[in-house]
Amino acid sequence: MVTVADPEDPPPLDLRDHAPSHMFRTAFGETPIGMAVTELAGSEIGRITEVNAAFCTLTGYRPEEVLGRPIAEIVAPESDEDRTVDQRMASGELVDVLRDQRLRCADGATVWARVHASIVADGAGVARRAIWLLEDISERKAALDHLVWVALHDDLTGIANRLLVMDRLHIALDRLRRRPEWLALLYLDLDRFKEVNDRYGHQAGDAVLVEVARRISSVMRPGDTVGRLGGDEFLVICNDITDLRHATLVAERVGACFDEPCEVGDRSIAVSASIGLTVRSTGAGDAQAALREADAALYRAKNAGRDRFEVFQEAAQTFAMERLDVARDLHVAIEDERFELHYQPIFDLRSSRIVSVEALLRLRHPHKGMMVPPAFLAVAEEQGQIVAIGRWVLAEACRQQASWTELRSDAPAVSVNLSGREVAQYDVDEAVGRIVEATGVRPDRLVLELTESAYVEAVDSAVTRLRSLQELGVSVVLDDFGTGGASLVQLAGLPLDAIKLDETLVAGVGRDERATAVVDGVIALAHALGLVVVAEGIETATQDQRLLELGCDEGQGFHRCGPLTAAEMTALLTIA
Repeated sequence: MVTVADPEDPPPLDLRDHAPSHMFRTAFGETPIGMAVTELAGSEIGRITEVNAAFCTLTGYRPEEVLGRPIAEIVAPESDEDRTVDQRMASGELVDVLRDQRLRCADGATVWARVHASIVADGAGVARRAIWLLEDISERKAALDHLVWVALHDDLTGIANRLLVMDRLHIALDRLRRRPEWLALLYLDLDRFKEVNDRYGHQAGDAVLVEVARRISSVMRPGDTVGRLGGDEFLVICNDITDLRHATLVAERVGACFDEPCEVGDRSIAVSASIGLTVRSTGAGDAQAALREADAALYRAKNAGRDRFEVFQEAAQTFAMERLDVARDLHVAIEDERFELHYQPIFDLRSSRIVSVEALLRLRHPHKGMMVPPAFLAVAEEQGQIVAIGRWVLAEACRQQASWTELRSDAPAVSVNLSGREVAQYDVDEAVGRIVEATGVRPDRLVLELTESAYVEAVDSAVTRLRSLQELGVSVVLDDFGTGGASLVQLAGLPLDAIKLDETLVAGVGRDERATAVVDGVIALAHALGLVVVAEGIETATQDQRLLELGCDEGQGFHRCGPLTAAEMTALLTIA
């Protein structure tokens, strides 16, 4: 044991006097208990003064590397509340703490531990120190995680089982009640699969099911769910669908998975599938009703000859009628100037300074209230109105930023979304140049965002235009990274200043190790290419803190601030 002592301090603690045992007996055998003592008085609250050998073995630090350091640098805080544990113990608000959380080890890895911290008072009853007991529970945590995974995944194919896929469907429908968007539900059944089992045996049939699950999963996005309901039935939940055409393209992509036979041993086994498709919009029905619709469409596909997909007719008719309504709404909105912009701040995660604001289009409808882009942009593209709307958004956002710069010289940049059609159909560099000149906005205060799918499909002329924008001083950002199937290697040669991680990637950060590892890798690659990384959809303190620890540069989301009207944003900039 090594200590750091001051002549005026009480004598060092003997850790053995305050620990129930040097070892815990668990299902995994005897576990050594790491121990540390921290200060709770004076200006050194939370600083480590003593450690035992087990603490060093567990964390990989030598004693001299941790003595005098804050315990919070090793017992990694999981939330903002965790960061004040030492202060709360020193004030007497907390007497002891017991929780499972990660430890930051010397090699950069993290280890799960059961942490028990308790106060040690002096003779006068004053809390002077805290003693921390750390039990390595990594194996136990891994075993529990494995049990949870087994309970929620199909034991043959490894994809979601019925329990998990139905839970995901409930979550997706709940999301529709809060956000105006669409989802598609695909119900698949392999055609004449019994004949495969009868002819080739159940082992070959199982191999076919595994290959089918792999193929379907390979053509879906990370945020979508592919599950096996049982037997040869599969269910696919596809979020963020823009329209029925988009949904049918997904069905066609899934259907194409069966174009090639499955290779099982030395056999080529031809397999086809019938697919039932239904689409759901805001607040529409429950999970069982959606499943019945997809099942009814599947039944029609079977009766129509198999090896095809069918759309639930009532849903298709509803979609068509709603799109006609939206087209009329857009025509009136353009004539009556019902569009307006809201602005969501984008923060520097380290300093919490607002570095830019994203301009978000809204449509004021006299009966439907405030409509957001997923409700009308796809129709605008079909109707050929997207370019005119995009130019209005760009001009209005630039005008607003210029007015903020008059208010304060360090006003944040404004970020505007461009559609792929806008970039492809007109000379966007010339149009932006004219708007910049007309509004007086500084080019370095303008950021243009293009979605990943549109960026990957950009023709050479569009890439040239975007490079011209960069030469003008405008920043170019890849939006929704993680949804378009591209890699940073593919994008290395494109004109790009930053990438924006899609919220489907951000959602798992801090609670799912695999999702966190993916984001960690993306950030590292982006930084290697000299790109700034922005995370969107940050909704919790845990996500915010973990992204900061991973080195993410900037972020936006409801955790820090939701979208604001122009007046609200002006007021925020006045006091910020």
